[in-house]
Amino acid sequence: MTPPKEKPSWDFDEFFKWLAHHPESLEPGLRMLEHGLELGSEMTVEVCGVDGLGRPCLMLHVEEFEASTYDEILLLIARLRGGGERYRDLFSRPHEPRLFLLAASFPDSARERLELLASAFPLRCFRIGPPLRGRRVPSIALEEMISLPNNLDYLDLLGPKVETRFVRRLLRACSVLQPQVLCKGGDWPLLLTSPSGPVATLMRQEDHLFFAVPGKLRGSPLLMLQDDDAVDLAIDHLLRMQEKGESDAA
Repeated sequence: MTPPKEKPSWDFDEFFKWLAHHPESLEPGLRMLEHGLELGSEMTVEVCGVDGLGRPCLMLHVEEFEASTYDEILLLIARLRGGGERYRDLFSRPHEPRLFLLAASFPDSARERLELLASAFPLRCFRIGPPLRGRRVPSIALEEMISLPNNLDYLDLLGPKVETRFVRRLLRACSVLQPQVLCKGGDWPLLLTSPSGPVATLMRQEDHLFFAVPGKLRGSPLLMLQDDDAVDLAIDHLLRMQEKGESDAA
């Protein structure tokens, strides 16, 4: 008889190894690079991904939030904004970095500062913990810096030039699904989440909106929400995720 596998400890070293194969647990459409990113002057990001729009996603594990933590965050973003062109072979939009902060907890004193940083550049925070009872995957919870009460409230963040008819239909469908699919993240890109985890990502590129999934729709991980057929396909994906009762990240 095959002996049972030892339960993983899920410390952050183990978590990053797991994340390399399950990037969709943080954001559908996210891919992980096979190596870190050297930013010069002895500054390296050990774990880095690329989102559906080709933007660098820097992964930073924080054990304790100290004054130096915020200096490091700002320096990471500044290095890519100022010298991103050298990474054009890795990212199609290298000057638009995003930061993913991973921590066991986010104390109130840290949240006050992080809310300010989130208004200056794309910042996403996740609480990472050991597996919940009955599961073998780490506990991952989005720590929202800004939360809006209704899915449709996010349309106010788009501005007057963006056609909202198709995404409005999608967000209305999310609200009536059972269980309900919620928008989270506070700002674009948005995570569409079910009780089991993220099922899709809504992304904005200038005046266009995209629906990103872990796999492919119409042969691509990105679906432009430009007509009713695209919205039908996006809603069908959400329905299939609800029928499965789990996200692809589980």
